[in-house]
Amino acid sequence: MDKKIIGLLVVGCLIFFSLGLLTGLFLFQGSDSDNEELALCKTRLEEVYPSIPEEIHSIFGEIIEKQENFLLVKGQIATSQFPVDGEIQAETIEVKVNLTDETKIFSIEMVKRPNELGPDESPADLFKETILTVNDLEVGKMVNASAGRNIKGEKEFTAVQVEYIQ
Repeated sequence: MDKKIIGLLVVGCLIFFSLGLLTGLFLFQGSDSDNEELALCKTRLEEVYPSIPEEIHSIFGEIIEKQENFLLVKGQIATSQFPVDGEIQAETIEVKVNLTDETKIFSIEMVKRPNELGPDESPADLFKETILTVNDLEVGKMVNASAGRNIKGEKEFTAVQVEYIQ
């Protein structure tokens, strides 16, 4: 008689376990509307937080070392598309930016306000470009160095142009 009771208990437990498992699968299975809602949320987030680019053609950062033929620039690159704990995730990198005789070094300053433009002037007349040399650059100032090609993952490149941000 004890074997019958134990057998019935085992079968009962298996039945209750199976029912619980099936109920859990049914209740926690994502419906199509849940998946559509998640896709919509992701789309809305992507409007605010653009995806990480597959190619990088320039680096914006601080000059931490200056020599006659190169700059060492410290900048940041995004490592995650969406913020974690409210902050954009970024990695600080140091890149050696080689300078050649062909590298254009310049700064741009605003010389007029938009409301000061005359009828014969274009928006380009708001700005003045000044050609510089490496001697005009200062450690601690910001630059945007462009390579004209994909430099993602590289620690050194030759710049086509360097915009000095004063």
